[in-house]
Amino acid sequence: PPSLLVVAFASGRLQFIAPSGERLLSYDTGHGQPLTTLAVSPSWAQGDTLVATGDTTGAIRVHRVFVKQSRVSRTRSEDTVSIENDSALLGVSIGASVNVTVLFQRQLEPLGGSDEAPVMTALAMASQQGSKYFVVGDAEGKVSVFTLDGTFRSRLDATMTPGASIDAFYVHMSQLIFIAGEEWGYIDLEMLAVKHVECPDYEGGRLAAAVIDSRISSRVLLADQTGSLWAFTVRSARSCRIDHRFPAGLAKSPVELASIRGFLLVLEHVENLKGHDSGAGSGAVLTAVNLSHVGKREADLPWGPSPVVWRIARPAVRSWTTFRHRQEQPLGDVVALLSADGREVEILDLVMQVYTPPPEPPLYLNSWVMIPTVVCMVIALVSWHYVKYGRAKPKDSAKNV
Repeated sequence: PPSLLVVAFASGRLQFIAPSGERLLSYDTGHGQPLTTLAVSPSWAQGDTLVATGDTTGAIRVHRVFVKQSRVSRTRSEDTVSIENDSALLGVSIGASVNVTVLFQRQLEPLGGSDEAPVMTALAMASQQGSKYFVVGDAEGKVSVFTLDGTFRSRLDATMTPGASIDAFYVHMSQLIFIAGEEWGYIDLEMLAVKHVECPDYEGGRLAAAVIDSRISSRVLLADQTGSLWAFTVRSARSCRIDHRFPAGLAKSPVELASIRGFLLVLEHVENLKGHDSGAGSGAVLTAVNLSHVGKREADLPWGPSPVVWRIARPAVRSWTTFRHRQEQPLGDVVALLSADGREVEILDLVMQVYTPPPEPPLYLNSWVMIPTVVCMVIALVSWHYVKYGRAKPKDSAKNV
């Protein structure tokens, strides 16, 4: 199905926007209280077009989105060359019309009723071992797990610190990470187990954000309370090793993270941002960090000692998200920024390519290795034959009678 941008309003409405910026549908979720959380299925590209919304009472409503795309051609007023420089498209504009309909499916009631339910602080949709789940984090540090049909499975104790709440979830493929103050780890939804990650060498304190590297699933990228960026390698979802700590001052808290191919996107919320007229001087700074620096020293990178690829300043941002294009499309990833007042959405195309070195030829095709090897083998064979059989003796030309 085509990709869509979903914006939730506290009033209980959802706005569906096409990547081109076209507003497609405004939908009433049916909540009686203001919305606080929104979750979109991580397997949207596979046809699982589900959206979950949660309100202040802890009630969760699940909606299925039906998307149908039809292509319409209209004549341009003047000839314009297409992106692919295809002369067949001169004078013709291909406009994509997307029809969106939403159907309410079910409601997940809060545990203990709306009066006794703890405050919901995080909501996510995850998939593990082919099964799909709704995961809810609350202010008591507990995680509630529901199946796709709304059946309650369990309520897990995710924190060991009294009073710690679930700050956020992060879903990447079949992995689900939770953040709760200084604690973080993985949640196994099949076994209903919480696995805390222990990092003895980490001294950053409270976590601000965490994401999984989109190219290396065992690498986790973290930002601490001071804005410092870290790269860890996690083993068996229990222990971790520090691979890299980016230079101090690269970003300042509060920050949010997102991972795209080969890069880490850092969104920094700044109170006094110069050069932008964004209310009371507040704004945001979006930075792209090169992940090829992980595990390397400055001496190993004479061509580029700074990991910062680019940095741009934008008006204040309330929320943001990223989307990865399919491999066959020419453009890169997409970033959507929601303004602080919730009235504008800015969509950025990140046209960045990741250089992948060509694979090295196999050893048997390397002439610098194979020619000396063959010569040595021939010499060894001749030497072995000489040692075993010796030198051939000449036959006598005449026999004594």
